[in-house]
Order: sequence, then structure tokens, then C-alpha cells
Amino acid sequence: SLLALDLSYNAIGDLDATLQALSGLLNLTHLTLTGNPMTLLPFYRRRVIFSLTGLKQLDAINLTRYDAPKATDVAPTPIPYVLLQATVASLTSLPTVDAEGEEASVGVVQVRVFGAGDDAVMQTAELPWSCIDLMASTSDGEAKSTDGGDAAPVDPAGRLSLKLPATAELRDGVKFSGVQVRVISKRVTLMPAADGDSEGDGKAGEEDTASESTPVVRLVGTASIALSSFLEPAANASVVLHERVALDLEPEFEAADFRPEMVISLELNPDSLSDDFRLQSTTNVLYDDGPRGE
Repeated sequence: SLLALDLSYNAIGDLDATLQALSGLLNLTHLTLTGNPMTLLPFYRRRVIFSLTGLKQLDAINLTRYDAPKATDVAPTPIPYVLLQATVASLTSLPTVDAEGEEASVGVVQVRVFGAGDDAVMQTAELPWSCIDLMASTSDGEAKSTDGGDAAPVDPAGRLSLKLPATAELRDGVKFSGVQVRVISKRVTLMPAADGDSEGDGKAGEEDTASESTPVVRLVGTASIALSSFLEPAANASVVLHERVALDLEPEFEAADFRPEMVISLELNPDSLSDDFRLQSTTNVLYDDGPRGE
């Protein structure tokens, strides 16, 4: 009978089917699943231990009596998605993007997860360009998706969320590429309204005000953040990366004497998202399955 099994770094993403298949191996004591996409799922480690009670070692980490489920414990609720949360705390020392004239500039921050497809983009609401501080500027709880629809909500800390399928492409993106953060400016020129009677009623209309021209959208800078630690054994429940990164500016902004800096946190399967998913997945309030990027 089989005592040890190593299935590490395959493309297994279905944790439920895997646990069902392994449940017949009654003598199995050592199991290695490291590097499979399913190890990124919420409660992965706890669910394996709960289902395969004879295990003594999981992913090369010995199990103790404290890991064993108690009689009063309830099995974790299966969540078939990888939950990722990004919190952009601040973004400062940005280059000037305004030209001379009467213009209004705003900025957005995009966080793209490599390997998860074109939809795996989180984007903040439009914020004042000068010294963007998401902790202060997003108190209205608004967020916009890149296609103009609703996105995962952002709270007063600039927090954005995604749910992603546990695929081999996502695993490879997490292991080798991580995420890319993009800072984008949108400048809208205010065009003066024509003088006179716009409504033909002999009176100056109240709506004879400045109008907006077509916005000019430009990529200002990018930064990359590694996520490989998300695949490390025993880091499967909830792991947080706190990063302070410098932006690589696009050539048109490199001559400016600015050193943009961002403070950002990335969290895998935070308890708050897992709880919210279980409570609201049927109404799909927190997460939008629609496209998030171009």
C-alpha cells in the first residue's frame, strides 16, 4: 500500500477532485502537492489535513497534534477561486503631467496579475494627480473597472480585490512574473464655452460653461512585484507582502527630477475576502465576473 506520494509542480487545480481521489489511500502518510495551482486556493492546507486524517507530513512539513482536526471542528468551506487583495497605501513624488493652460489631471493605478488573462486587472478610481494618496482620496469607496463598468469595491485604504481561477497559467505567473503596477494619467482640457445666447431665448444660458475635450491618456510609469512566496509551503492560508517600490518612468518623463514611490500590500486569501465570498457569492456583490481590463 502507498505510504508517500509526490505530485509537486503539476498542473492540478481541482482540490475537491484531488482529495476525493486520494481518500482511498488509507495508509498515505506523506504527501507533497507543492507548486500545484490548487495550493493557491483558500484553506488549501487546512482542507487537505481535514480530509486526509492519516497524514504525518504535508508539503515536506511535519504535522503535529495541533494540526489535527478536533471533533468539534468544522471543515472549511470550499472556495473554488484564488482570492487576491491589493492595497495601494500611497503614491508620491509624481512628475508633472499638466501643460500650460486650463487643464484638469487625474490618475489611476492598475494592478495586473500575470498569467491570469486579460481580465485580471484591478484599477482604482480616478484620483487627483498631485501627490496621490489613496488612503485619503478614496474615502467615497468608489472604484472603476478598465472597461467602464463596476469593479471590485475599493475601501478607504485603497483596497482592491480579484477572484481568479486556479490554473497552471496563474501558477506560472505567480512563480515567475508576479504583478505589474501601472500608473496612468488622464488629462482633460477644459474648452471655454462660446459667449452669448446658446439657447436662442435672448438670455445668457446658465449652462454656458466650459466643456471637456477628448481626454489624453498616458502611461507614466510601471513597477513589478514578485509573488513567488505565495507558492511556498505553509504560506497557503493567508500571506501578506508589504512593498515600497520605485516606479520606472516612461521615457517622456525620465528627464524630470522626480522619484515616484509607491507603498503597496498584496495579500493572498485574506480572511476578510474568504468570509465575504462565503456570505455573498450567491449574489456576486463583491466580485464581478465581467472583464476588468483591455
